[in-house]
Amino acid sequence: MKGCQRKSRRSFSLVEVVVACVLMAVLFYGGHAGLGTFARRVGRGDLSADQLQQLTKGSETIAREIREARQIIFPVPGSSSTNRILFFRNFEGEIVAYYYRPDKRELRKAVLVLDQIEPVVDIVVKNLDGAYFSVSALDLVSWGLFVADAGILGSSGRKNQ
Repeated sequence: MKGCQRKSRRSFSLVEVVVACVLMAVLFYGGHAGLGTFARRVGRGDLSADQLQQLTKGSETIAREIREARQIIFPVPGSSSTNRILFFRNFEGEIVAYYYRPDKRELRKAVLVLDQIEPVVDIVVKNLDGAYFSVSALDLVSWGLFVADAGILGSSGRKNQ
């Protein structure tokens, strides 16, 4: 009886199928609840998609410029305080300041160009409820940009010394 070898079948047991279905239901429910919360927040006007895009773009701009900074001027690296302003020198020798204006609810960027008397000022983010900057002892710059109960936190170290 050579042909009597039994072939093993690979399949899932009923218990495994039930556990997998329960896990999938929990994951789908959690994802749907999170998406619903975001949609309600956007619908309420607390945080619009445009505002979220502005926060993200502003944070990315700060990160890029910090990575390319020559020297962090203020806040003093290693100080434990958080500030509404950040000063650094870029590789063109210009002094750059990011600062929060609570009366205008704006994050602004001012660049002091060496051959000009007046700084060049740009608005980076509008309708902002708060911003802070801090610098670690190793020149890691951290920041937070806040609107209502949402915000974007970022940090960046300098690549160029």
